[in-house]
Amino acid sequence: MAHEQVVVITGASSGIGRDVARRFAKRHARLVLVARRREALEQTVAECRQAGAPDAIAVPADISDETQLQAVVDEALARFGRIDVWINDAGVDAYGPLDRMQTQEIRRLFEINTIGTALGTRAALRAMKLVGRGTIVNVSSLLGEVPQPYAAVYSASKAAIRALSAAVRSELALEKQHHIHVSTVMPATIDTPIFRQAANHSGRKLRALPPVYPVSTAGKAIMTAATRHPDEVSAGAAAAMLKPMHRAFPRMTEAELAMLTAETQFKPGAARGTSGNLVEPFADADASVSGGWGGGIRHRMRQLFLLALVGVPIWWLVRRMRQGAFPQTREALTNAMADARKRTGKAKR
Repeated sequence: MAHEQVVVITGASSGIGRDVARRFAKRHARLVLVARRREALEQTVAECRQAGAPDAIAVPADISDETQLQAVVDEALARFGRIDVWINDAGVDAYGPLDRMQTQEIRRLFEINTIGTALGTRAALRAMKLVGRGTIVNVSSLLGEVPQPYAAVYSASKAAIRALSAAVRSELALEKQHHIHVSTVMPATIDTPIFRQAANHSGRKLRALPPVYPVSTAGKAIMTAATRHPDEVSAGAAAAMLKPMHRAFPRMTEAELAMLTAETQFKPGAARGTSGNLVEPFADADASVSGGWGGGIRHRMRQLFLLALVGVPIWWLVRRMRQGAFPQTREALTNAMADARKRTGKAKR
């Protein structure tokens, strides 16, 4: 039951992690929330306690630091005795041609995204094997499947997370640990503050790559992974479509993403290079769930467009059939419905 679960969430001070913390809070889970920013993390804790998780606690930590991460595990076990769900959501981003990236920035991005996720997964496994059950959710990215130009290091770090999850699943199968699950979530572009916080050496101002999905899209996908334990979950229709496209037509899909990146990812005008929040986190004022990229509005517009695209032709066809058009089609449908009713009646007898 959700209200009995002990859930550790990294990256819980903003964006997807903060959204997921709220979702578990509404289910009355016992929450251990982790991020580098103490004040922002305390804000998330306060929200979760009001939402239905009175036992929520904040444990500020840099997940790439083994000692700090062990302190998270120790606190969780001391308070609650076990860890049922561990969500590795913490991550950073960087943009620009690879030859403009500084060595320390490349190292730092892998330390947080890849090594941090690996250390978090290892810590969760050690705790979960003590009781023989648990769920680990690792947040990768669509870019872990379809690499993006000017985000080479980020794409590589997210591909590594995906491989890590698959390898650990195989290890657990060989060890017959059938009640410990590892899932990977693959979000498309999500409307979070990450684009304002990213390192940027592109020479231009950064914006979210369309299509942009609301934070709830990723939050729901993570909840699905945490409760149903699929190997992999896509978050956003773009991720669901581009993954199989890339496997079938890799060059074409990569070329399409490259063109989309060049035309839409960057704003006009020059911008100075920045290391973003790779080394130090940004101010707590930037700790919101949404990034302000209009993900919710755009998502609703896409839904209305698809509804119109599918619904209008169906409405027109039904209306025309009622007016007597397409008599053969109408007769065929009537006969088919009559046959179905007959078969249903025979089955009941």
